[in-house]
Amino acid sequence: MKWVKRALPLLQALGKVRENERRIILANLDDEGCQYICDAIKHVITSKLLPRRKKNRLRELLRENKKHYRYLTKPKNSKRNKKKLLPRLGAGLGAILSIAIPLLLSLLR
Repeated sequence: MKWVKRALPLLQALGKVRENERRIILANLDDEGCQYICDAIKHVITSKLLPRRKKNRLRELLRENKKHYRYLTKPKNSKRNKKKLLPRLGAGLGAILSIAIPLLLSLLR
């Protein structure tokens, strides 16, 4: 969980910017930043700590790009391909981060 402390400022910044700005940031991320985002998505998808409302909202968000988000969560997949895929998912990523940030903060406590 050490990565959460380092990743939280990046995730909070991505959650606050507009969609088109988020896509630009995601296109220029380094490998470490890409890995932080993929880990955050993985923790949100697999978390059992989410309340029912947030879990249902998350399912709705993931429904149309489910294959892409699953690809991001698998560690054996190529970092290069993950890095290419992140900017395409920029629109839905803000909503997922709005669920991820409070969850990761609760894990720090």
